[in-house]
Amino acid sequence: MGKTIVVAGGTDGMGRGIAEARAAAGDSVIAVGSSTRKGLSEDIEFIRADLSLIAEVDRVVAALPDRVDVLVLTAARFNPRRIVTADGLEATFALYYLSRYLLAHGVDAGLVVAFSAPGTTVGRVRWEDPQLERGYSAVKAQMQAGRMNDLLGVSVGAEKAYVLFHPGFTETNAISQYRQPMRAVIRTVEKLFAQPVAKAIGPLLPLIEEPPPVGFHPNDRGRPVDLSLRTFDPGDAARLDELTREIVRGRR
Repeated sequence: MGKTIVVAGGTDGMGRGIAEARAAAGDSVIAVGSSTRKGLSEDIEFIRADLSLIAEVDRVVAALPDRVDVLVLTAARFNPRRIVTADGLEATFALYYLSRYLLAHGVDAGLVVAFSAPGTTVGRVRWEDPQLERGYSAVKAQMQAGRMNDLLGVSVGAEKAYVLFHPGFTETNAISQYRQPMRAVIRTVEKLFAQPVAKAIGPLLPLIEEPPPVGFHPNDRGRPVDLSLRTFDPGDAARLDELTREIVRGRR
């Protein structure tokens, strides 16, 4: 019997690749995306939602089955300028970190898989200014959200099997947010160096087929990442969890 799999960010890139691959394998797949199906296979259920908004994430959680086998978290967006959501949150924080926090805690899943770059030491959590109201840059926002995803894995891994997966440099269609000539430059670099989606998700598919035990499992292109790295500090994970709860309480 097939698995029930939910893919947040399932209409593009690696999320779409996983959704299509698992549907072809006979799983029941639900893809969540911010716009349209974008040509997804008809046997994949689609939920349209803006996951950068807390109420929208809550709506998705309420619409999902009571229990799913695998929850895949891929939704992210690179924002060249600072954008504030209707919840009053910086958009990268809201989508790349907070939506994952809410889904990982809100969905009863046997396995959670999130895409990030576990163990990277570049970037930090700006505890004094998590919404980056001062000195915003897109890279700074991405790096902070990445470190937050490391700590989220530590927290959720205490209760569920949680794989934080780094696929390496992969082709993407998320360049529409850039203007020319930057768009052309990115596309050229991808053609020269990026791997196709099918290759990028290859090491992850066996983990979906045969999930690991409860615990935090950071993984870099099929290789385990050292859990003793400072980016996985349990004290920081607890601190971030409390900070996130406070942010959500003030907006629900």
